[in-house]
Amino acid sequence: MRKKVWKASVLGAVILLLLTACGKSTYQKGSLTENGWSSEWLGMTFDAPEGCYVFSEEEAAGLVPLSEEEAQITVPELVVNLSKEDGTATNMQVWVINDRSVSKDMISNIDQTMKELTVADGAEVDYSGFDGTRSIGGTDFQDYRVHFYMNGFEDGLEVHCYWTEKDGCLVYMQIMTFDSEAADIDTLINGFSAL
Repeated sequence: MRKKVWKASVLGAVILLLLTACGKSTYQKGSLTENGWSSEWLGMTFDAPEGCYVFSEEEAAGLVPLSEEEAQITVPELVVNLSKEDGTATNMQVWVINDRSVSKDMISNIDQTMKELTVADGAEVDYSGFDGTRSIGGTDFQDYRVHFYMNGFEDGLEVHCYWTEKDGCLVYMQIMTFDSEAADIDTLINGFSAL
């Protein structure tokens, strides 16, 4: 439970920081499918690998409490847990900030933004920073990495934050896993494909 609360709080901080204005874009929400998720607007689909639990829209929306105004421009597209037999899970969340005012300046300052957002009590944090661009489902995303050593956990926590901008919207993906399960990141990323 502590892992889920901590993961949701990091994402919540990211989302709240990004909510800074009011203009709408041409964004169209994707939809859950029988085996994952599909977005014509983003031009990609996700086929959930074996062992994945895809959250319902209601479950995804309940992860981070948002005000009515925030909920109008912050959309949880996809939330997935890839569970292991030992009870651990790799968590992936895809969000769209449907706000034209999200600017290149925000992205150019993302290094500082991530440092401000990823402070956790009792954690030693290594800001690995930018790790280039990664193609996910045929779309290029910027890759930012953060590594946590949390008190009470035997294993470090690897966080990959991917983002891209489309039609004035910020598309944000976050994958969190323990070091021993780092291969799960590629397993989840490989579930995406272009439409």
